[in-house]
Amino acid sequence: MNRMTLWGALVAALIAALLAGPVVAQDAVQGAVQDRGDQPTGETPAVSAQELPTADELFERHIEAIGGRDAVFAQTSRRISGIYTGPPFEFPVRLTIWQDAPNRFHLRLAEPAGATMDVGFDGKTGWRAVSGASAQKLEGQDLAELRQTADFYGEANYSVRYPERQTVGTATLGDKSVYVVAVKTIDGRELFVMFDTETGLFTGTRSKFADPSGAVREMISVISEYEDAGGVLYPRRIEQLIGGLEKRITYEYRKVEVDVPDDGHDYSMPGDG
Repeated sequence: MNRMTLWGALVAALIAALLAGPVVAQDAVQGAVQDRGDQPTGETPAVSAQELPTADELFERHIEAIGGRDAVFAQTSRRISGIYTGPPFEFPVRLTIWQDAPNRFHLRLAEPAGATMDVGFDGKTGWRAVSGASAQKLEGQDLAELRQTADFYGEANYSVRYPERQTVGTATLGDKSVYVVAVKTIDGRELFVMFDTETGLFTGTRSKFADPSGAVREMISVISEYEDAGGVLYPRRIEQLIGGLEKRITYEYRKVEVDVPDDGHDYSMPGDG
């Protein structure tokens, strides 16, 4: 897979994570998850539907666990810096994310030598760019996925993000017992969202995406190491396991700043207008 094609796949994977339709039965969940180390499994004893928290209860519990609805929705800007480790790079590279409510988003990966890879959304137009080449406008499913990623409030905005949602069972993600919620996004994509049964925190997703070649890949995102930033807990580590890639991808958020002074960041597509 060449550099551009792999980058396209990685962007699709990130968008799918940050970052499942019809009612799914418990046995369908256990059939969908396989026992492979960090992947979610059906090892946790099954419980009846009557004993499971509702999907809305789980999302609300997560919101409360990270600081409460008032604190979460009071924040309006975010700047994240950290390290990305994974293909197509042979070594860790610098990661920077700019976000402004309600839905402006810009991710940049930068090599020490100066080469960059970017994906952005200005509230209407989605784009990606690799240094040395013209930026490309995103359309169709790529744009729909990026629009969801750009939602500043993420899982706290669940009632808009997931018009269909239902708790379908329990599973094991790494060493954690999790509740599994099957959801459908506003653009019709289906995935599983997982919450720690003890803390209530959002701990991961399992989804599928189509890479630029059209091949369907499965991705598991594991979200962990929550820390406070402005009165709200943010995950500081995201690990992604993608079908067809031997090495896992990691995003380490080393610094999270919220409600930063207006820095005039430009979210528009480079070269547009």
